[in-house]
Amino acid sequence: MEQSKTEQDRQIAEEIKTFEAFRQDTERISELNIGDARRLLAIDLRHNIEKIINKRQKKANYHILVFAEHTPQGVTTKLLILPGTTPIPKMLGTILYYVDNRGGRLIKKWVLPLDLPRTDQYVSFEEGVKEIADAAKGQLIVY
Repeated sequence: MEQSKTEQDRQIAEEIKTFEAFRQDTERISELNIGDARRLLAIDLRHNIEKIINKRQKKANYHILVFAEHTPQGVTTKLLILPGTTPIPKMLGTILYYVDNRGGRLIKKWVLPLDLPRTDQYVSFEEGVKEIADAAKGQLIVY
């Protein structure tokens, strides 16, 4: 059964309060498992993006660039508002949204992880290259 908008809002508000409680009490952070931490961070991000969108409803289209800032106190999520006409280069460790106020849309442009997965820990470089080269023998290569 679908939840009403009010019930969803109440549930999100409760989850944000829980997230804020964990954020304030560094000892309790260890109680969070990875799934809960991801869920709460996503709720916090969604809440912050909604606040920005609600404040800028009458403004021109714009981008919201999400990134993490590393400080001695820990990691903080930052949201940067950029004009919609600005070309944004793709950067590792960022999320980019485009807000189309005229069309009433929020478009996710990209989500790029901070680091790329390394496969050399699973297959040694020498073995991997030799296996691929052996498998490619006699194959047609199209550029």
